[in-house]
Amino acid sequence: DKGVETSDKGVETSDKGVETSGGDVGASKSSVPSSSPPPSSARRLFDWHLANVEFSNSDTLDRSSFRHWDQDDPHEMQGSHCFVPGGHSRWVHRLCEGLPIFYDSPVRELCYGSSGVVAHCDGRSFSADAAVVTLPLGVLQAGSVTFSPALPPRKSRAIARMRFGTLNKVALLFPRAFWGDQIDMFGRLPSSSVSRGEAFLFYSSAGLSGGAVLIALMAGRAAVEHEKRPAAEA
Repeated sequence: DKGVETSDKGVETSDKGVETSGGDVGASKSSVPSSSPPPSSARRLFDWHLANVEFSNSDTLDRSSFRHWDQDDPHEMQGSHCFVPGGHSRWVHRLCEGLPIFYDSPVRELCYGSSGVVAHCDGRSFSADAAVVTLPLGVLQAGSVTFSPALPPRKSRAIARMRFGTLNKVALLFPRAFWGDQIDMFGRLPSSSVSRGEAFLFYSSAGLSGGAVLIALMAGRAAVEHEKRPAAEA
């Protein structure tokens, strides 16, 4: 779902929207007419793909790196899009089976070196050969955890200049799944470039759970504007 891709089985384009069969999102070769489409339709389709890039980076195009916007693509799991029944937490629960987990033990200092690492918590310490640090960016920027020795300058600079992006998901509940249970996701062509990221892509849970629920994605400037709305309007 990153960037602009083409696929013979992915997308049908029309003035009504972009529909997918659960494969990669992109422009289907078989659906592109031999003659050039009207400029308005071509622009709307182009804006949809721009919104998809903004969704992939959780930011607007003018704040995304032209060089590195797709840097995580080589590390993605290959294959079709899929949903995990019961949520992705099931992966974590399975991987944690048999492992000791200590709650209410926030790490205050992490000492590391050639002999291993020591994590100092409130009232206790843990030693290991290595530590996998997955602290949120906000915690790292706040300096809530001390590293000894201090992190290398290149890492500290990267932490300081990074920031959070904005991406919103809106759950829509309907009396029935009027779109059927055979479509995992489908898109909507924007009416204007300004609102290209507003509900441009929908995920369906009908085929997964049977519920008539669509998850609408808000990306780019549409996501930023959505954040500004009062709770009653959002």
